[in-house]
Amino acid sequence: MPRSNSRKFVSYFNLKQKNVTNDSTTNSLSNAPIQGAASHGNTVNFTNPDVFRALAAYMDGAHEKTPPTQHGGYAMFLLPSTKPYKQGLARTMLNYCVKTFQPKPVVAHVELLFPCGADGEETSQVQLATYSDTNHADWQDVQDDPLGAFDYYLLSNGARWRAIPITGDCSVKELRRSADNCVGAPYSFLMYLTSTPPLRALARYIGDTPKHRGHCAVVSARIMRSAGCGKYGAQRPSAWYGPSTLFRDMIRHYPANHPWANVADNSISFQNHIYFDKHNLVSDVPTSRSVQEMGDVRCARVVQELAAQTSRAIVAANGNHTVAVDRASQDLAKALFSWQVLRK
Repeated sequence: MPRSNSRKFVSYFNLKQKNVTNDSTTNSLSNAPIQGAASHGNTVNFTNPDVFRALAAYMDGAHEKTPPTQHGGYAMFLLPSTKPYKQGLARTMLNYCVKTFQPKPVVAHVELLFPCGADGEETSQVQLATYSDTNHADWQDVQDDPLGAFDYYLLSNGARWRAIPITGDCSVKELRRSADNCVGAPYSFLMYLTSTPPLRALARYIGDTPKHRGHCAVVSARIMRSAGCGKYGAQRPSAWYGPSTLFRDMIRHYPANHPWANVADNSISFQNHIYFDKHNLVSDVPTSRSVQEMGDVRCARVVQELAAQTSRAIVAANGNHTVAVDRASQDLAKALFSWQVLRK
């Protein structure tokens, strides 16, 4: 569609279904049913998928070629499952300790995610996790088992993930470098002892070198601290942290002057194509086709908006875990995993 006709396409909606018949493409769109149109001030949100696709394709213009601000890292927290399932003795003991000796909200696991693709850089160093099953910290390559990753991150546990932006004076390259240095750090169930009172007092005496043993929260805190991001969320020795205390401290010490926390509510969300892209990433069952059609730049822009919403919710809550924080961090986690798991 020519640029001039694109402007008329926009005018068509702004003038409440005024007939614009300059070409066959516009005619076909103007005859399509408009469902769920809702006017809010100077903006109009549409829920018709065809309308959104047209807006995304023809309204984005030059902005589609310009990547948004480079993302840093995110701490991805997994809430415990309420469903009973078969597990071994070690797993049963671990889950009992996690649920019993940690503060609320109880968190079962944490791993770090550093999005790739927003700046055109391809890397397999996206998610670093420490699981008892693998016995050490390592990068999680979702492309090795795409169906398994889809099930674990988006289906079976999709509603239980929460994402908190990592803040501080550190770049994503520094975070990746710090995480890569920790690859191979042995998993240690016993390190949960220094993550619970009163043995937390011993945490300062535990080694904190990159390859030192630890569980998921210890390794995650170690990475943030060594990359220079410990000021906002990992101020204590790494061995002090469990998943719940790391989650709590990242919210409690979130900087009120963070740029994302001061982004106006309508700075991004007023764009209708962003609204539709957000629906694609946080829908109940996202598809690889919809994510790949969006591309990295549009996915990154949606994640940036959701990160800003999460930041505003955390700052407004004054360090407390509120319903708004929970909902925003849940949407952010869903968008991040949808993008990174389904982008190829």
